[in-house]
Amino acid sequence: MKTPSSRFAIYTFLSAVICVTASASSIEDLSDPDYAVRQAATAALMLDDEITTGQLAAWYALAESPEAEQRLLTIARHRMLVTLRNERFPADGPGVLGIVPTLQSVPAPSGSKKNTPATKCIVVTRVLDGFPAAGRLEPLDRLIAINDQPLDAVLNIDRFGDLIRRYPAGQEIKLTVIRSEQTLEVAVPLANGNALQAMYATPGFGLSPEFDRAWTEHRDTHFTPPNPSR
Repeated sequence: MKTPSSRFAIYTFLSAVICVTASASSIEDLSDPDYAVRQAATAALMLDDEITTGQLAAWYALAESPEAEQRLLTIARHRMLVTLRNERFPADGPGVLGIVPTLQSVPAPSGSKKNTPATKCIVVTRVLDGFPAAGRLEPLDRLIAINDQPLDAVLNIDRFGDLIRRYPAGQEIKLTVIRSEQTLEVAVPLANGNALQAMYATPGFGLSPEFDRAWTEHRDTHFTPPNPSR
C-alpha cells in the first residue's frame, strides 16, 4: 500500500511530467467530504478543454477512492466524446443541449388569484456525456426560461425541443434554472442536432454501438484499474 508521502511524491512527479496546472485543485476536490464540492470539481474538469487523456489517466491511477475513480472515468468519457463530436459534426444546423427532459407542472404560488393556472417547466432527468449540457446542467434541474423568455403553459416535450432548435448549433443560449430552490442563469453553447441522433440510441439514450465501442477501447487502453491493495 502506498503511504501518504510516497503518494505525494508520485503525484508531484507526474504533475511535472504531464504539466498539471490549475486543474490540480479540482482533482483534490474530487475526494472532498462535501458532496457539493465534489460535484463542482467534476463539472469544472468536464468543462476544461485543456485537460488531456494523459492527465486524467495519471490522476485515475492515484485516485483516493472508488468514487473519485468513477468521477474521473465519467470526465474521461465526456472529454473523449466531445472530441469525437467535434471531429465528425461541425457546429451547424439546429442546436441541441444534450439532455433527456421530462415535463413538470408547477402550481401557482400561494396567494395567487383564484383559478390562476399552473405553469410548466422542463426537468432534466439525464445529462448526456459529450454534449454541452454536461458540466453545466444537472439532473433534477428545472428549466423555466430560455433567453429570458418564460416557458409557457402549453409547453410539452416536443415544443421544448422546437424552442431549442430555433437556435443554431454553435450559438450560446441562456437558461433560467431552478436548482435546489435557487434560481440560476446558465449559459450553454448548443451542439449539432445530428450528433445527438448519431451518438445516442433512443429510447434508452445509451451510446450507439459505434461510440460505445470507441469509449470501451479508449478506457481499456488508457485507464488501468488501480491496484485493489492500495
